[in-house]
Amino acid sequence: MYNDIAEILYSAERDSSNRADLLKALENNTWMYADTAKLKVEVEYDTTDANGLENYDYSIKDIDFGLEQRPKNDMKFSKEIVRIIYRQSDGNVLIDWPNGERRNLNVVRNSETSQGAFHLYMDEEEMQGATIEITYEMTVKNTGEVDTIGENGGVGLTYYTGKANNSDKIVTTSYDMIIDYIDNSLSFPEDSTNWKLIQDTAFNTTGEHERATAQVVQDMKNVGYLSDKLKLTVLQTNDNNLVEVPIGQIAITEALNRNKLLPGESTSVQLRLTKLISPNDESNDYSYDNISEIIQFTNDAGRRANIPGNQDPNEVPVEGDGDYTETVIITPPTG
Repeated sequence: MYNDIAEILYSAERDSSNRADLLKALENNTWMYADTAKLKVEVEYDTTDANGLENYDYSIKDIDFGLEQRPKNDMKFSKEIVRIIYRQSDGNVLIDWPNGERRNLNVVRNSETSQGAFHLYMDEEEMQGATIEITYEMTVKNTGEVDTIGENGGVGLTYYTGKANNSDKIVTTSYDMIIDYIDNSLSFPEDSTNWKLIQDTAFNTTGEHERATAQVVQDMKNVGYLSDKLKLTVLQTNDNNLVEVPIGQIAITEALNRNKLLPGESTSVQLRLTKLISPNDESNDYSYDNISEIIQFTNDAGRRANIPGNQDPNEVPVEGDGDYTETVIITPPTG
């Protein structure tokens, strides 16, 4: 399940008056077949005589026909900062949160209504040549309801009988691909494990590699992994004016795609980013945000949950497949 498929499947549930193409694709690519076995019904006839003719009069009442809603697939994707290390140019560690060293650090966690912050206060001599290292952890939990399928991929006996059957298996979901929009001020380490910058991935239609991020992003849109409505830019302050700046670093991981999760199970992956700090940096280089989204998942029974690949990096996530962290802010000397 990725953006193109999800947009089509959800089109009938939305105001799609301006997306007739999605409804047409839904009509052309999906179908449902319903069947029921013949019912053997035996009745005793009530006869009446009328004008010498024998009439048979009977009725069958109260036969119920029901459509059962299948168990829902759902997910909860969460992202948090799990470690911040601030080293001076001589290697001296001023901050190692949460492992004890936290001088000049104030932490306000995200809430349901507002974004929090990790606020670092540094003097000029503590900034020249210093390095900040931020480790993010993404966790996805299968919050769907328990569903079963048969051994051959059909609906299975449990669906028909309403009772658990040993020949059926519980449906699992794997979360195949996560995208991370890296703050332009941070650096993606060359020794990063599990993650690749987007220009190194195979989401292209020409077979070329090491191309500009913007072109690879367009390729991802062309093959349906990202919504074609996304403008992958961020707003930054420049000379007291807000300007749109393209996101220059976008990373992908497929580290979780082998983990088939049962309902209630979860799995995690981490991403480490760094920044070499200088007092001469622009003011917007002292603030770091991060947002991620699951852009492909696989469910044994083909169940959908949320619309992957539609998260605007400038918007607060509202679906269960995306999340953002607190802003990391370094306050330099104010004079």
